[in-house]
Amino acid sequence: MNELEKNITNLFKEQGKRWLNKLPEIIQVLADKWQLTQIQPVDNMSWNYVAKAISNVHGLVVVKISCDKKLIHDELKALNHFNGHGMVKLFAHDTQHNAILLKQAIPGKSLCSIYPDKVQDVIDNYSAVVKCLISVQQQNHDDFKHISDWLKAFDRVDKNKLPDGLIEKIILLKNELLASRGKEFILHGDLHHENILSDGNNWIAIDPKGIVGEVVFEAACFNFIDRTEINNPNVPELFELRTKLLSEKLGLDSERLKNWVLVRLILGACWMVEDNGNPKDFIRLYNAVSGK
Repeated sequence: MNELEKNITNLFKEQGKRWLNKLPEIIQVLADKWQLTQIQPVDNMSWNYVAKAISNVHGLVVVKISCDKKLIHDELKALNHFNGHGMVKLFAHDTQHNAILLKQAIPGKSLCSIYPDKVQDVIDNYSAVVKCLISVQQQNHDDFKHISDWLKAFDRVDKNKLPDGLIEKIILLKNELLASRGKEFILHGDLHHENILSDGNNWIAIDPKGIVGEVVFEAACFNFIDRTEINNPNVPELFELRTKLLSEKLGLDSERLKNWVLVRLILGACWMVEDNGNPKDFIRLYNAVSGK
């Protein structure tokens, strides 16, 4: 809970403290409502309370509770859109307490567990999830934000907290990419390796954001360089190889994919600044993959 408490307090201030104090009561209310027992919080909570449990109705489940009403609202829309296709299944939701009840993925190991040891297997499984997600019949996109809404963060961020000239450079690049974008879909939006879990013989996505954009924007969230590799002098070569392999698997332009990766890394840095955090890890990875 330490990281969750730190993040919530840092971002939401007094509202966050009140939510944390009320959290045990909320958990009990939901446990009674959804007939949950053996509630066990996961050990990697960062922005939401997440716990595994047993439901008298659905069996093994996951309960997720957020301090942020909008975050859960957007996730709920995305879960309803994908409806279990390449995505974790939604059982129930409680808008009053910003909570959702999900099927528990079993065995539930993330793609991180086999990366970077089995790069090709990870690329194959990741690509299969992406293809499954975009195969879902598209509804009216008006109910979902567009990636251009996310990218407005470049205009809001305090440029003094990032390397000189970086934001201006990235704005030019993202404008070029937006102006030349192709067919768009409702995307997961945050499809990194920790958000893809093993479920039986398949891999499924969790924690969707629900955003409209082209497939290459989705794929740009792939963890091309693992945190254990950041000091490897061959990072640019690894990045080149893996973007090429993933592009071939998904039928994407590899140069466009690399450019979106750069944009997404600095987008992450901007969000970190907005959340009163340190963007250094995003900047370091940006410099590494771009050969700086």
